[in-house]
Amino acid sequence: MGILVHNCGSEDLNYNQIRERIDSHTWPTHGFGKEAEGTKFAENIDQQDIFQGLVEKISPDNETGVIDDVTGNHEHIIPWPGVGANGENFVRVWMTPQGGLGGIWPIGGP
Repeated sequence: MGILVHNCGSEDLNYNQIRERIDSHTWPTHGFGKEAEGTKFAENIDQQDIFQGLVEKISPDNETGVIDDVTGNHEHIIPWPGVGANGENFVRVWMTPQGGLGGIWPIGGP
């Protein structure tokens, strides 16, 4: 039996799914000034910044080794100075085994 290994480099990403997920979930939930509860991106960060930042910054080097037992998604913690509305300097990212985005939001630290 083979083992599925997913390396999260830019060549492994599902760009269309990531853009759709940012527009349909990330931005409505975590965009600056949105009414939904939760951590927010800084005022100067928009959907394109989130997409571009994710594509540029995601790599096997920031995978944490944490895998969700239910979804199979794996976690990355990416340093991103000034990303959060409350001074957060990191983002937590959950990526699907198919290179899609599960979730992304600012956090205070790893």
